[in-house]
Amino acid sequence: MSESVTFAKFYSCNPEGGLASRFGTPSYIGAERDSNDPRRIVFNPKAVVGITTREYARYHKEYEKAVRGGSLVERSEADLVAYLRELEAPASESVEPESEAVSSKKKQARK
Repeated sequence: MSESVTFAKFYSCNPEGGLASRFGTPSYIGAERDSNDPRRIVFNPKAVVGITTREYARYHKEYEKAVRGGSLVERSEADLVAYLRELEAPASESVEPESEAVSSKKKQARK
């Protein structure tokens, strides 16, 4: 029987605070290398990452230091659920249609 996963904490990145490692892994929380230019880091502060109880028990000092240092923002389970729902929403639902005023301003700017 497989072990159920429980989360101890939830975090998002703070691009102004710098990179925050996903401790024990080669990845970052809310950031990844640009596929076109691996020297460039792309931040996604909307991304919410759940840290398992086991992972938090091992790296809690490092995560708390990252929060105090400003590179991580503590989030809630509700934030994670909302983020996952946003990822599942069809692209057409998440993009609002352009208003006529914005559209005409863009046309005028092109002239």
